[in-house]
Amino acid sequence: FRSLRSAPCPLLAANTCEQARNMAFSAPVTAERRAGHRSSSFICALGLVCVVVFRQGCVSFVTPPRQAGSQVERRQLLGGLALSSVLPSSPALAYETYKDNNIGFEFQYPLGLQKSQSKGYDVFLRDILEPLEFVGAKVTPTKRQSLDEVGTPMEVGVKLLKDLAPEGAPQEVISAESKVNNQGNRQDIIEFAYQWKFDEAMARQIGRKKFQLHCKALVTIARGKQFLILIASEEPRWEFRGDDYRSVIDTFKLLY
Repeated sequence: FRSLRSAPCPLLAANTCEQARNMAFSAPVTAERRAGHRSSSFICALGLVCVVVFRQGCVSFVTPPRQAGSQVERRQLLGGLALSSVLPSSPALAYETYKDNNIGFEFQYPLGLQKSQSKGYDVFLRDILEPLEFVGAKVTPTKRQSLDEVGTPMEVGVKLLKDLAPEGAPQEVISAESKVNNQGNRQDIIEFAYQWKFDEAMARQIGRKKFQLHCKALVTIARGKQFLILIASEEPRWEFRGDDYRSVIDTFKLLY
């Protein structure tokens, strides 16, 4: 696991770590079994078996083998966390649209997220049961005309992670890519992860000291403003919930 940090040159101002430090993790484990009966001389049964493996103090679901690579390494790169439980994939979700006609942007987000307050974001939506799962949007004035003035997508990612993660936190920029929207604005999509710790009272309450947050952000500059859209979830839940929250990044657009 590599720590990517550069000389002080903050790109964004956010307070994600302060929000996350005071949030709890709670994920009851559920399992379902279904069996079907067919009228004939035989019975055909369909089942889904999840094998739980205890390794390095963590609980994980065994799935068909995948290519060894960055995804497995990311779950272990920050050291095994003693996770209390992991939820299976959720059913398909409905989506709501957040739209700001004054500033001029919109995106869709999973139905059920609760609007909340965070001094690090202008818009903050969080899961009621999993408060470390959230969607945040922040718009700040800037004199820059484009992200080209900041650097490559990876340089943008390094500066973004430096600004969002607590100082000294183990962290990694997983991927950084760039695209151009219909208005010709460069948009960088940064995926990253970092580990931090709960305060003592919260650690005693939930029975563990640390959490690992998996995040994905979209950053763009337009009309003298810098737009940041961020989605986040604890690492073990990202595999199941990441697709739901990616819709926020995929549907974000400037209205003018």
